Formats: sequence, structure tokens, C-alpha cells
Amino acid sequence: MIISIPGYTQLIHNEVYSKPKRMPAVFGNKGGGIILSNVLLLMRYKEPTDDEVVAHLQKTIISAQEKQQVMFSSGDTYSSYLSQHNHFNHINSAANTGNVLSELEQKVLEIPPEIRKQILDEDQEVITLVRQLTLAPVPNFEPALNYLYIKSGLLTPIYITEQSLNGNLKTMKDYESAFSDPELQKKRFGERVNIRIKLSNYALIPNSDVKVLVKYGMSGPEVAPIFAVSNEFYDKDDVQEILDRVYEALPTRAHVKELTDVSKARLDELTLQPVTNLMFALNLGAESDKRDRNNSSDRIIDTSREEIVYH
Repeated sequence: MIISIPGYTQLIHNEVYSKPKRMPAVFGNKGGGIILSNVLLLMRYKEPTDDEVVAHLQKTIISAQEKQQVMFSSGDTYSSYLSQHNHFNHINSAANTGNVLSELEQKVLEIPPEIRKQILDEDQEVITLVRQLTLAPVPNFEPALNYLYIKSGLLTPIYITEQSLNGNLKTMKDYESAFSDPELQKKRFGERVNIRIKLSNYALIPNSDVKVLVKYGMSGPEVAPIFAVSNEFYDKDDVQEILDRVYEALPTRAHVKELTDVSKARLDELTLQPVTNLMFALNLGAESDKRDRNNSSDRIIDTSREEIVYH
């Protein structure tokens, strides 16, 4: 089934859509602005619970450590391993692809070995900390939360054409990367707004309910988990226009089911969150200890004056 969004051209089957958008003069010349491409990415996912995040973290630690043993048996670093295998064009072969570390696996290996062991051993204190450092909800007796996720961004038609010809815009992930391109963001292009809408057995909540929320600019915890918008002070007209078109494109559960399921990517994202936060806390603690040691070593006892002098 082809999912068509009224007014938009489909760039990638049931995933990426684009339509021309005239921007005000502030974006371009003084003669009335420029034409940009308003790009929409459509996807769906199941929100993982914190139990699933903990289990996924443990599984990732095991897989990362196993790959580490294979790759680093000769004492190579991960970067040198990649360099070597890229040189011999082995990195994409079936024999070696399984040994490449994912972003999450690379981050997991930055966790001190003793902490990784505590996570695998389900040390209560560390596991509780992991749960507190992720946004994944606590499991309850309700059905799993499922969402429609819409990403909206602005790209220039020339950028899309050039990057497509160069093979850099083949997947939805490529467009996500384009949205976060620092050079584009400097020019006020790239990601604009992300919208999340709760699904009930793959059906969207009534558009009339969403319109009320948008009318009053609702987007935060007060309406979550039903509806959320990434920008607190979003443009109501822009968001409603996007929602109206998407609701037209997804009238039934069958249409929603045709969207790409990115639940695995969402699980990785919410698992990376506690790993990043944990490393930040550990590094912060290490820096604090280092400062304390430096302050202690900088103290000089002047016996003639019998007082501590700090340099």
C-alpha cells in the first residue's frame, strides 16, 4: 500500500515526503523570500519500558565485549581495526560486518569494566540508577504505548538534488542526518519540529482532539503521553497544517501499519541515554577528585608563619 500525503511528493516509499514552501524574505533575498523544501519523515514505534532498557543494556554489554575480544585480540584499537579492514575492503563482507560496533556498543565499552559487571550481575544500586537515568516509563498493566512520529525539516531543493545524485539521501536515516547537519542549521535550515501522537491499536486519536491541543499550544508533560511537540513555542498553524495532511494520509489502522517501525532505534536511543548520563556523572566525579587532589598538593606549609599558603 502506498501512503500518499496530499500536497507532498513521496521521496522514499512511505517514509520521506517533500513539498515546496515559500519562506519570508528574512530567509533569503528582499524580493519575497526563497523556495525551500518542507520535508516530512513518517514512522511509528513502540515505547520501551525501563525493564526493556535494562535488558537491552545487558545484552549490548555482552555483545560489545564479545566483539571487543575478537577485534582487539592483537592489541589493536577499534579505529585501527576499522582502518585496516576498510583498507582491504573487508568491512562490509559477511564475515566481518558482525564485528563492527554499533554506536551504542561503542558507548557501552566506555563504561568502566567494574560498572559493566555490576550491571550484568544486576547490582540493585546500579540497576536503580540506570532506571532513573532513562526516560523509558515504568511497566504497568496497560497495553504498550505505541506512537506515530513525525519529523519536519527544511532543506533547499538544490541540497536535496545534489545529495541525492551523490547517493547521500538513500534512506530516512540519511534525511535525519541532514536535519541535524550543523552547516544547514547555521543557515536556519534542517530540523524544525517533531510531533508524537499516541496510537490505539494502530489507530490515531481523533484529529478533533489534537486540534484542541494545538489551538492552545499544548505540548508538554501535561498532555503526554497522548501528544507531544518538540518545540515548546511551536507555530500552531504550521503544526496543524502538517497534522491535517498526515491525518488525511492515514485514515485507517492498515495505513498506519504500513509505516516503518523504528522501535529498535527507539530502544537504542533510550538505552544510550542512561549510558551517556552515567558516563557524564562518572567523569564529573573523576574531575572533582582530580581537583581535590590538585588542591591538596598545592598546599605549602610555611613553618615560619605557621599557616597554610595556597598558590
